[in-house]
Amino acid sequence: MATVNIESKLPPRLQIEQLSNNLTAMLPSLTGLADIIPKDTLLWKLKLLKSAAAYANSRLHSVKAEVLVLSSGKDQMLPSGDESQRLKSSLKNCTVRHFKENGHTVLLEDGVNLLTIIKGTSKYRRSRRLDYVSNYVPPSMSEFKRVSEEVGLLQTASSAAMFSTLDDGKIVRGLGGVPSEGPVLLVGYHMLLGLELPSLVEAFLREKNIMIRGYDTSNGILRGAREFICRIYDD
Repeated sequence: MATVNIESKLPPRLQIEQLSNNLTAMLPSLTGLADIIPKDTLLWKLKLLKSAAAYANSRLHSVKAEVLVLSSGKDQMLPSGDESQRLKSSLKNCTVRHFKENGHTVLLEDGVNLLTIIKGTSKYRRSRRLDYVSNYVPPSMSEFKRVSEEVGLLQTASSAAMFSTLDDGKIVRGLGGVPSEGPVLLVGYHMLLGLELPSLVEAFLREKNIMIRGYDTSNGILRGAREFICRIYDD
């Protein structure tokens, strides 16, 4: 809770200063905790929680629905990281996304977008089976900016430049020669082990509002690309 209003873009010194101020402001509220939750009430709630946990754990094996678990690496209240792995081993169809730099209130912290997580784990769909065409959702502006920041250093280092050819044969800088409507087949060759893909995807989305759909004969490469995108948001 003390880190909710701290922006990640602030310098470390200002982040620590803001955290200190937030913790100081929370101190007066601790004195009234005993009045809000008396000792007997707290013990009763803990006993009730233990009983409910035992009941739920005994039935985890029977859950067949898809489950998405979000855990954080800096949770100072609950061992959410260990608990997420336990749930993954107990549930038949469980996906875990671990945010190692976030705290207890992970969904309230800066940089965590629940919609992005749901889309990235293929939990959003209109049928029982995943269809990448009918269930496709374009990236939001915040997602576009986030990925652009992640690949910005690579783009700067490689100095990627895009050129296209107009109908009259003139070569121009940018993607002005690429049709904006109708199917377009883009054939590429991975001279750089696929390192050029982020710059290519970003340029088409920024200039033409076209999301490139990749096809590769290697499932390993596709799986690796999907895991890379997930790590951008998890880390």
